[in-house]
Amino acid sequence: MTIYEKNVEALKTYHPELVVLTTQTISTDHIQVDLTGTGTPRLVVRNASGDIVELHDPQDPLSVAEGTVEQMAHSLQGVTVSLGLELGYFALAVVRRLDTLSRLIVYEADPAIFLTALREVDLTEILTSSRVKLVVGREGKLRHWCTKFVEQTNGTLRVISYEPAFRLDPDAYGETAEQELERIPSIVKAARNALVRRGPMFIDSVLQNTPEILLAGGVSTLKNRFPGMPAILVAAGPSLEKNVHQLRGAKGRAVIIAADTALGYLLLRGIVPDFVVSVDPQKETFRKFQGVEIPDEVALVFHPAVSPHIPKHFPGPKFTLDAAMPVYQWLQEYWAPKGAIDTECMCQVHVGFNLAQWMGCETIILAGQDYCYSDEGMHVKNGGYLNVEEDAANVANGQPAQDIFGKPVKTNPTFLNYKAILEKKIRQFSGKVVHATEGGLSLEGAELYLLGDAVAEFCQSPSISVANQLSETCGQSSGIDWMPFLHELRTRSRDVFRVQRTSHHVSVLLTKMKERWQRVQIPDKEFQQLGKKVERLTALIPRYTRVRELLHWMNIELERQLAEDTQTLETLTDPKDKHALQIERGLRYYGGLSKTAPPLGEKLKEFLCRMEQWRELDMRLPQPEGSSTWLDIAEGFMRLHMYDKASQCLASYAQKKSEARLGLTEAVLSIRLYLELFQFSQAVEQAEKAREVFPDNPEVKSLWSHAKWEYRQWLGKVKAALAEAPITVDTHLKAGDFYHRIGDYVRAKQHYRLAVEEERRLPIPDDAWDFFSKKDREQSVGEEDQTTVAGS
Repeated sequence: MTIYEKNVEALKTYHPELVVLTTQTISTDHIQVDLTGTGTPRLVVRNASGDIVELHDPQDPLSVAEGTVEQMAHSLQGVTVSLGLELGYFALAVVRRLDTLSRLIVYEADPAIFLTALREVDLTEILTSSRVKLVVGREGKLRHWCTKFVEQTNGTLRVISYEPAFRLDPDAYGETAEQELERIPSIVKAARNALVRRGPMFIDSVLQNTPEILLAGGVSTLKNRFPGMPAILVAAGPSLEKNVHQLRGAKGRAVIIAADTALGYLLLRGIVPDFVVSVDPQKETFRKFQGVEIPDEVALVFHPAVSPHIPKHFPGPKFTLDAAMPVYQWLQEYWAPKGAIDTECMCQVHVGFNLAQWMGCETIILAGQDYCYSDEGMHVKNGGYLNVEEDAANVANGQPAQDIFGKPVKTNPTFLNYKAILEKKIRQFSGKVVHATEGGLSLEGAELYLLGDAVAEFCQSPSISVANQLSETCGQSSGIDWMPFLHELRTRSRDVFRVQRTSHHVSVLLTKMKERWQRVQIPDKEFQQLGKKVERLTALIPRYTRVRELLHWMNIELERQLAEDTQTLETLTDPKDKHALQIERGLRYYGGLSKTAPPLGEKLKEFLCRMEQWRELDMRLPQPEGSSTWLDIAEGFMRLHMYDKASQCLASYAQKKSEARLGLTEAVLSIRLYLELFQFSQAVEQAEKAREVFPDNPEVKSLWSHAKWEYRQWLGKVKAALAEAPITVDTHLKAGDFYHRIGDYVRAKQHYRLAVEEERRLPIPDDAWDFFSKKDREQSVGEEDQTTVAGS
């Protein structure tokens, strides 16, 4: 097998999208391959101006690459981006020094250089590594892979420009790369801050959500499910109050995807979205769902790290997606892929946009996407989940911006990051994006519309039931092979304990070394003996790679501090200073590991216990000893908070029981389940039936009272929402004013003309003409083509 054939075969594992380049006819006439003094190949390339650029040292490019990487080895932490592939010598030198938690991205703008490298150098060491991504061509997804790898590491990023490649094509490696990476530092900072606050939360959420992940359908089943249909992506920005009523006319004619913050606001107004998207891990996210009666026709698309309360309590169909987080990547080895749509996602809207594109929607209409505050807060009035103080603090600390009308508003860096990512998605989307928010910040690449106009223009297909379509696609459990899965969990739980114990011993020894060093200030025999013990123990830690990844996510300061100390160590020349810092570095890192391991161990222990209980209940399902056994199993699943499985058991019991009479256990379980799944009206209905059969039972009485209270609370909210809803009259005059304000004079003129037509058909009081001059009156009743619009 030739070098080229080996490289092409290696591409298929982690770079399948590049295989197609090997089948295309790409000219390499501008590339010359010479041999260096050491006999290795080197590239000489002619640029667009006809100038010759040598991409390698003429004598020994391998040694030059090794020496360069040796000098910077201490900084190869997190994500390293190399701008320029040449023949891969630099990338090969880097990948040999990458630890298991770091990543390398190589961006090569010229596919011809990439193909030449495949022919000349064995790159399989790069191409078969899951820690390396090759991005080829100006249309390559450089920012996507930067963001994805930042998520997999701990939010660090370093960009290295290969100087000869920059001279060869300054546009590709200068301006283009800069545009692609311009917001990466702030995105990296946001990702890092999120990990600092939420690392343990992410791990805990994925572990708790594993049953729901297994039982949910994958978004892979939604691929091209609604080809050609428009999608309306609804967020809860302040301006949603202006046009929320327009969504009623879109039901069935567009796929309505709501961010979770907007769900309650929509349902209170009788607008039932087709999907709700939820991604945030914090417990406060669950406030958006509490006390809201959710129809079971609404489908949930949830991130594996979402707050566990949400998928547990959601009544409708559920779909999930694959994630890049180490804890998910670890567990995913034991179930089938769910489908990946988390490309550059920092919020629900990003996932919703990807979902719409994934399902084949060719027009995406944005509503409520403000990315700024109103005077009252960051969400639509009475549609947010933050308290008054939190909203007031956000507004007070906002930074100035301008909305679509040029009016001063306030925003924040997080909103601007979200906006930048959405704008990139809009640029890359092959269909049409309509910004029908009617307020907020402008979005580059999206055309401004009134929502009513967008619905009228793009949502004209015959009405369908999205829920019925989904019922045909809803996936069942992807299944799991219990024995290897449980064995893996037990093994990793033991590994956590070993890391904790070893790190503790290392910390004790380092403390003794520190004390010894402070006394003698020389590496004497006792100091050296302690050092050898430390070396033996620390050599054990790398074998626990999976656990180390999880511990670094639990406490990302561990890796940051280690990298910072290592970098400082490289700058020291005094041996005494080096010894002192080496000891401090070890104390910080291994002391941190020993403190972080116990909480992770507890999480894995609880997770293992829950999975073992699930397996025991599943083993009882195939051959129940009688219909009553289904109720026992249902109660078991209720204790595990697996309400979907409990519902399935109750349904099986109802099919198998011989008598029609309602049993007490069945009634109680049913009411409790309806309440847990926010189906208050059904809970009341079931409680009424139970009261007829068991009028004196205290538990039935209590559940009936609870169900009635929840249902009344919900009806009260609905009544209040409808009473507070502004009476919105959409007129052509108002529409014309809107388009005139944003500078769309063509549409403004169209609406003004229609407003004149409306006015002609209305009876006009005699005294109304007193407000117009004779000339104005004559113009108003003149020919349509004589109508003028100020500024048009």
